[in-house]
Order: sequence, then structure tokens, then C-alpha cells
Amino acid sequence: MRRSLLLIAAVLLVLAPGARADDLTGAGSTFAYPIIWKWSEAFRAATGTDVAYQSVGSSAGVNRIRAKTVDFGASDKPLKPEDLDRLGLGQFPIVFGGVVPVVNLAGVAPGTMRFTGAVLADIYMGKITRWSDPALKALNPDLDLPDTLIAVIHRSDGSGTTFNWVSYLAKASADWKRELGEGSSVAWPVGSGARGNEGVALEVKRTPNAIGYVEFTYVTQAGLTYGLVQNRAGRFIAPSAASFQAAALGVDWAQTRDFYATINDSAVPEAYPIAATTFVLLYKAPADGAANRTALDFFDFALGEGSDYASQLGYVPLPAPLVQQVRTYWAATFKSGSGAANRRAAMQGQANLGQAILGQAGGVRRLLSDDAVAMFDALAQPTRFDAFRLLLRYAPFGLNAGDVARLLAVPHNTMSTHLAHLERAGLVASRREGRSIIYTATAGKAAEVMELLLGELPALADAGAAFPRLRPGEAAERRYNVLLVCSHNSARSIMAEAVLNREGGGRFHAFSAGSVPRGAPHKLALELLRNLGYTTDDLRSKSWDEFAGRAAEPMDFVITVCDAAAGESCPVFPGHPLSAHWGLADPAAGAGTEAELRAAFVRSYRQIAARMSAFVNLPLESLDLASLKARLGAIAIMDGATEMTLAARAAA
Repeated sequence: MRRSLLLIAAVLLVLAPGARADDLTGAGSTFAYPIIWKWSEAFRAATGTDVAYQSVGSSAGVNRIRAKTVDFGASDKPLKPEDLDRLGLGQFPIVFGGVVPVVNLAGVAPGTMRFTGAVLADIYMGKITRWSDPALKALNPDLDLPDTLIAVIHRSDGSGTTFNWVSYLAKASADWKRELGEGSSVAWPVGSGARGNEGVALEVKRTPNAIGYVEFTYVTQAGLTYGLVQNRAGRFIAPSAASFQAAALGVDWAQTRDFYATINDSAVPEAYPIAATTFVLLYKAPADGAANRTALDFFDFALGEGSDYASQLGYVPLPAPLVQQVRTYWAATFKSGSGAANRRAAMQGQANLGQAILGQAGGVRRLLSDDAVAMFDALAQPTRFDAFRLLLRYAPFGLNAGDVARLLAVPHNTMSTHLAHLERAGLVASRREGRSIIYTATAGKAAEVMELLLGELPALADAGAAFPRLRPGEAAERRYNVLLVCSHNSARSIMAEAVLNREGGGRFHAFSAGSVPRGAPHKLALELLRNLGYTTDDLRSKSWDEFAGRAAEPMDFVITVCDAAAGESCPVFPGHPLSAHWGLADPAAGAGTEAELRAAFVRSYRQIAARMSAFVNLPLESLDLASLKARLGAIAIMDGATEMTLAARAAA
């Protein structure tokens, strides 16, 4: 009963983040996420007010402010004045930046490849399909471009970044304008999609011979190779604060209504041609006047004291005259609101109910505090949530940042930022060990929140430890032999073998095999493992007959990772191993582009890594047989489980 009460309270607290009257919620642009996140951190430090911003894309941000589920929206596509009037919204700019073509080509350095708008349009229309195309060679005579297919990556979600990209392509190519037009999303004729700027950056970095487009800050954060784009004056311009600013200053903002303007394809000779603006949307006369006042306080801080942060991240802050124009617009446009703050009052009521339930649960300190707000905010981002769950499995010993990034298949620098966010929220602790920083999920002040969310508190009972502890030595631990089986032993079982051998730390010895082995591991499986730092020299496709018979090494566990293998008659493996079925979809089965196949392998790897990290942290020595089977069954139905696996678990 107590656990149920706690979980209900946790749900109510999530529905009412922080439940403080002056807290702020926003959603939208991924283009501006890095700077809005930085502003929110600084604003919290200066005022104690939390700004919870969800990086969901411009279209989703517009939809959420229209639905009144957030206090402000952010979009890289400005709304027309007549639409603003109809919706009762106002809008204003907060920052300038640029959308940049990025490539993954061996031997091509950042800033050396040249594009025109027409060539980019032809690539994204499927008219130019190879890097050796004469149009690309003519622009880049000094580059050794490969004769390979171009892997085109685009956004899969409605996006202001896409709006600015295709708006420029429509101006540069009559064919594009006629056939595809403009908008936050288009009917892409070629390529594979990724969600958010971060998703596109990750897919380009993973995919050889790829091209994509992202906001410039993601280029610097992910270390991507960017190209130069020819502007209207015929110059090939590098993306930079100076070239973005030149484009922004080319607009007479005083002559606009509701700041409705785009800054791409500028006639200014020094301007970067795919420059962009992020706009904030607020209701002119909201029911909650306090929310608007807090929002305007936040953006007043952002455009004033926060302008230096924009410059540090590669954005262009608004020039002083435009800041003054924006503030004048605020005074003329936004009202203090009418009536009581109904939505926030309802949220406060939910929080009060949650507090009452917590009181009934007994013995739990009050969670409606800055600590709990910061924790829930930190966990509201999917990558941080996955990182926290992973560290819970490894508590209290921890993982270094590189291992967390590898197991979640996320760039190291991106993961370091997320781990720092979790540490500031009190959810993880860290210590330096040589050149590495070791992170672990903490108990301490986060214990109640972790119990509410995941029920993992018993494994983290040592709340007094100031820093993560080292995992005990392995000499006294028994080594477990594990055979991972898939019919063709080329992808899933190969990746599982590599992950378990590395994560097992000498405590597990993993093997893989199949009934009808392909003869060699899948090339994309090996490539992905190598890119993530695994040693692949000893990986080979093997028959399960190697592990049958009296002379074979005894096995402790035999785990099938594909449904086909689970339905086959297996040989008798020595050692009386315990069996389990963790069925996953075949990443190589789907038809599609090379980029789509690579994305499927990354998904499969993440699902495998989650299972292996859960497995190696089971307290095998202390579990009885029934409990161990139950824990193996719980691992089987983690994210990505096949229908056969789920059905078998339900019938068990």
C-alpha cells in the first residue's frame, strides 16, 4: 500500500512540476535548445525560478502553446500576423543562428567543401545521388570526393530548422519550389529521417558518406564537418557569429509587424545564406497573468545579462536597438491577464494532494522542494532518463562517462553535458579516477525520488557515501559462461557477445553461436561495435555444435536473442545451463537505405546493451532459482521485446 501511495504521489508531482507559482514551462525549437537551457540554468541561479523547456521541435512547440499546455512556445518559423491575431498570440525574436550542411566524408576537413543552394536542392531531391557527381566536383576541384552513394539525412519531425533550410532551397531552386515548396516539413523524396537537431547530428556522425543539416551549435558540440554555402552575392560563406549577424542586420525590423521576417538568402555580401531566427510565442491576454510576467522576466534576463551566453555558444544575440524594440513590443502587446491563474491553481491542487498522500505514506520527507523540482526536470529529457536508469543498474560502483555514452550510443561530449545536468540535480555523483570521471546514481537527498520512480532504493542503501565506491575485486567472484544464440549468428548475438564480455568485467565469459551461421558477422554490426570502442578481432559466426558434446566448455546460461532460435531444437549443452529467451527484431531484416539500416543496428545495439547491463548487475549468488528465473524474465520484456517474447512472458 505504501508503495502504491508513493507512486501515485510521484505521478501527481510529475504532472505538476515543482508546483511553484513562479515556475515556467516552455516547448519547441531544438535549434535554440542549447541557449534556452543555458539561460534557464543561469536564471535559476539568479532568481530561484525554474524554466522547464522541452526540446520537441518548432511545430510541436506551436501546438503546445496553442493547446495552453505550456507557458511559452519557441519556433524557428515565424507565425504570420493574421495567424497571431486569430490565436491571440504575440511573438518576438530571441536569438539568431544558422542552419549548416554537415557531411561525413573521409579526408574532408571542416569548412573545405563548397555547396550552392541549387546543388543542395538537387541532393535532397535525389537528382544528385553520388559524391562524384560532376556538379559537386566542379565546386570542389581540390577535394578527392568518393564515387559512393550519398546518404541523405533529414528531419523526421516538424521543424523550424527544416523550415529555414527548405525556405532557402526554394529560393535557390525553381524545381524545389515547384515540386516540394516550403514548410516545417515536406514530402522528402529521398533519405532517412531523424528527430531533432541532435538526432540528425548523431546519424550523420554515424553514417559514412552522409549529408545532413543542423543548427551551428550542434556542429561545434558534435565535432561535425560543415560545408560552405554560396550566398546571393556569389561568395562561399562559412557559418559564424559574424556571418549570421550580417544576415540579421540586413532586415529592417522596425518595418515588420510582429517581427514577421526571415533572414535567409540575404543580399548582404558578408551574410551566411541560411541564417535563422528563433521566436517566442506568448498569449497576449492569458488567464494566468503571472505566467506571462515570469516569462517576460526570463526573456528580459536572456536578452540582457544572458546575451554573453548566446555568443559563447555560437549564436548571435539581438543587437541593442532590436532588444529595445522587443521590450517596447512587450509593453504594447502583452497584458497581465484576466482572472485567477486557473491552470497553476489546478497544478497546485494536484501537488497538495500529492503531499497529503506522501504524508499518509509516512517517513518520507517533503518532496515539494527545489531538489525535487530539479530532479524531475533533469529526468524529463529522454537521454538523461536512460543514463540515470543505466547508472542505477551499476550503483554504487558507477561507470565512466565514456562507458555511459557507449552503452547508450550517444556522442561522448553530448553525454558529458547530460551527466553534468544530472549531477547538478543531485541524481548522480562523480569522482575523478586518473583521466576518467566516474559517475554513479546517488542515494542521499535523491533517495525518495528514486524510490518513487524506480523502486531501486534497496540497491542504493548506502546514503552516507560521499563518492562512488569502486567495484570489489573480481578474484573471489565465480565466472559465469553464457552462450548467446541466434540462428544465423551474424548480428544480434554477435553484438550481445561483445557487450557482455566487456560489461561483465571478467565475471562473465560470453560466447555466441547459431544453428545455421552466416559464416561471418554482419559488416554493420562490426562497424558499429568498432565505432563504439569494442574489440572485434575475435568475433566470428559460429555453429552451436562447437558448444555441444562432452568436450565443450560447460555453460551456465543459454540465452536466445531471436525468435527463430527459440523455436529450434537445440543440442544438449554441457553444464545444465539455465535458459532464457530475449527476443529482439532483426536489424538487418528491413529493406531501406543504408542510413535506415544503420539506424536499425543502433536501435538493436541499445536494446542489447540495456539487457546486458541489467544482467551483469544481477546478484546471482544470492538469488534462488525461482527468483533468478523471474529476473531473467523481467529482462526479456524490456524495451524492444518481440511479440513472441511478450506473449511467452504473459503466459508464464
